[in-house]
Amino acid sequence: MKAFIIFFTSVQIFVADNYAQSCNATGASINSSLQVVKNIKTDFGAMGDGITNDQQAFNNAANFINNNVVNGITGNVKLIIPGGIYLVGEQEAHLNNTATHAHPVYEGKHVMYLHDVNNVTIQGSIHSMIIFKNGMKFGTFDLSNGLPPITLDEFNPSTNGNVQDPYYYFSPHKGTIGNFLFINTTNYGDENSNIEIKDLEINGNSDNYILGGNWGFGARPIEVSNAFGLYLINISGLTISNVKIHHCGQDNLYIGSYVGPVNSPNPPNDLASSTNNVLIQNIICEFAGRNNFTWASGENFCVSGSSFNHAANKNIKTSPGYGMDIEPEGESPHPLCRNGFFDNCVFGFNGGLGLTNARSRDNTAGLPVGDVRGYSYNHYFFNCSLIGNKDASARIYSNRVTFDNCNFYGEVVNYASTINSGIQEPAVFKNSLFSDCYNGKTMFTPTALLALEYSYQVKIVDNNFKRFSYNSTFPYYSRLIYGPINGHQTCSDPNLKPIFQDNNFYFLPNPTQEALLSQPHHDKFINNNFYKQNSSLTIWSNTLGCQLRDNEEPWAGSPHFTPGFIYHDLNLGDYGICQDKLICEKNIYSSEEINESNIFQSAGFIYTDSKIQLSTNESVKYESAESIILNPNFETNLLNNAYIDLSITPCTHPSGRTMAANILTIQTPLNNEYLLSTNNSLVVFPNPSSNDFLVQINAPVKNQILYYITNSLGKIIESGSIRPTGIKQNSFNIKNITIPGIYFLKININERSESRKLIRL
Repeated sequence: MKAFIIFFTSVQIFVADNYAQSCNATGASINSSLQVVKNIKTDFGAMGDGITNDQQAFNNAANFINNNVVNGITGNVKLIIPGGIYLVGEQEAHLNNTATHAHPVYEGKHVMYLHDVNNVTIQGSIHSMIIFKNGMKFGTFDLSNGLPPITLDEFNPSTNGNVQDPYYYFSPHKGTIGNFLFINTTNYGDENSNIEIKDLEINGNSDNYILGGNWGFGARPIEVSNAFGLYLINISGLTISNVKIHHCGQDNLYIGSYVGPVNSPNPPNDLASSTNNVLIQNIICEFAGRNNFTWASGENFCVSGSSFNHAANKNIKTSPGYGMDIEPEGESPHPLCRNGFFDNCVFGFNGGLGLTNARSRDNTAGLPVGDVRGYSYNHYFFNCSLIGNKDASARIYSNRVTFDNCNFYGEVVNYASTINSGIQEPAVFKNSLFSDCYNGKTMFTPTALLALEYSYQVKIVDNNFKRFSYNSTFPYYSRLIYGPINGHQTCSDPNLKPIFQDNNFYFLPNPTQEALLSQPHHDKFINNNFYKQNSSLTIWSNTLGCQLRDNEEPWAGSPHFTPGFIYHDLNLGDYGICQDKLICEKNIYSSEEINESNIFQSAGFIYTDSKIQLSTNESVKYESAESIILNPNFETNLLNNAYIDLSITPCTHPSGRTMAANILTIQTPLNNEYLLSTNNSLVVFPNPSSNDFLVQINAPVKNQILYYITNSLGKIIESGSIRPTGIKQNSFNIKNITIPGIYFLKININERSESRKLIRL
């Protein structure tokens, strides 16, 4: 199967151990016959030239949508945003305003605010980008002069209890940005319906904010709200597709339900129903100041082919800084996050966790009797990659969650499963890889690949555990699995213990320390394979996954082998170490900013939208056994003799099975800007042609030649690569252009990109 087919699959159905979970959200149901079609340029005066501020045009468009009524229903508008760069951003200054609940010192205005609307489409094109202007002020500022505070925490209510009116929403010291799109309701319990957002890029431009002081928690926190890309509340029927959201001051994407007070009139029984039937396809959320994606309330979410990377990694680093935060929140009595399906998604390289799923349905510890505060459950993750380089790859607090065929790079912490043996709704990890090594780099693994705490009944089945590195923090270095050794819960009931069945444990021992597991009880370890080097093995006997009883000794007993394992000797050459080597279990999603030589190797496909800037003689290599996809946002800046090397190479699985090479898929060339050369290094003839075109390259070529062809509308109709022959001249034929018209050849030769117009007669 081709890589792009794998990545963009949107509907799969799987059955978890104890519940059925499927991608059954259809998203928005748009009635186009009722929609009025409007154009942001021709109807509302936007320029889209990247120079003129188009904020007012978007304000006018939002007002039109909010006031357009068809058959008694508000909305019914399709807003077209043609290709262009739309500069937005507006702030109003309020200096020396010290009144209680005053306006912020810099008050950002929403670009589009919609409320109580239905049957609305916001549609861009592949070249439509919204970007906030340079110099937006974000953080806390001195009221007297509008300047950042002398000390960053001077006006931070999280660290300074003497700040005037430190309540989150109302401090006058804030500088806010405004959201690009804010959708809400004006009455408690109301909802918007059938909203579609697609084919759009939203750039919060946080790299070019003027930052004030800190607000909140984190390495460089600024959490003053109203700095979101999409802030969507109370929507029944929502589709977001082919959207890139990045560099927003707070969250790139926030979806929830109305979070009113408990004593609001006529509150619904649960707030999940206010936001439901959400379909998210092929979106990129990256470089948010806080979380890339917060799911605060709602049910029936399907997310496919999407990435949530690099949150809280740049100039703003607000806690928690997650790739995705599934966390029911608000003051209402029943905010829920339930029935989520995630297919082919990646959560990686964030300042905090890759993913968290907060609040177990049965976790009521510390809550008053009868308090049924919000909870999260019924989630299925299929074929996802979770990468933790600064914190754990995932931290799971909820039961009724399944990870199937996923890759975890970095520690996974499971805090919760049911404590009632009769409920039988544990967390499930199956058919997955747990490793501390990603692309030759050691990931965050301070304790173990899988740390279990309060993990009653959790099921770990048919997984591979591979730890390459050592941890010098703990006396026992190479734990694959770890259960805590303190607390007061009892695990005397065998039905509550975690189950490990049919797993493969690959153990690379330290020369002097060989501790692996924390007390695997033989009755819960079934048919597991243990691969080790020719040496002894230590398995410690504290209680795995459950807290020790008060009278139980930690590290009880002497080192011993435990029944339930099948032991195999492991040759280190078969296992390898954490280095740049082709690892046969994984696909690669790369969104890293690369500034030095690097190698990316995968037995599956490689999907990348990296920004690469290389100095003289540096190189980046992408090596895949299946295919390589360069996303349209892929960019390079290559100095003298720097180069990109793409190759399709078979690799050998540890089992001995060879994975055959497939084809190279080029979605874009290596540069966003193309130089139209008039020299003779690139010649196309005959041109015009009524048949094939011959492309001739009259220059030495040291690495693969990449090319793609678009029609006059910019649609890619052919792409490929040519390996250099080792001689000065290289050539190839273009045979697939059969329809008369004008076409464009874009080709990368060494570090240069060139373009030619083709005319097919």
